[in-house]
Amino acid sequence: MLILAGFSFLFLQSCSEDGIKGDSDAEKSAKKLCELLQNEAFGFPIDEWSYLNPSLIQDGNRARELVELGEHSVSLLKPLLSDTTKVVIAGSEYSTLAEAYKLRVCDFAFRYWCQIHEIDYQFYETPAQRDDEITRVKGETASPQKLN
Repeated sequence: MLILAGFSFLFLQSCSEDGIKGDSDAEKSAKKLCELLQNEAFGFPIDEWSYLNPSLIQDGNRARELVELGEHSVSLLKPLLSDTTKVVIAGSEYSTLAEAYKLRVCDFAFRYWCQIHEIDYQFYETPAQRDDEITRVKGETASPQKLN
């Protein structure tokens, strides 16, 4: 946990308070955010990413920033669409929901993938349903022309 907190601190410290400037900075920020999404699975700060369940979808700061980076995030999110690492959320009411829905890194990556590609997103209750939707949408967005 301490290592993850340190990594998060370094990330936040490296981001400009004025936002992302220039393509290379945007690419670096997208890479850092995708690394955090993948590496924080065992101490997932849900409030920084997204609340996902059938009745509530709410994005946090990191989620919004990753989506705002648009095309810079796409190639980095693509491998995360296959990352079925279970997300562990400690000590909250949402941890019970996360366990019930068996939330994984790919579920969060898919949420952001859909937002970037301007595809309507629906949260499905079972991992099998979400996997089917990820496969379907990945096929539809395989062409670079789909991204605005």
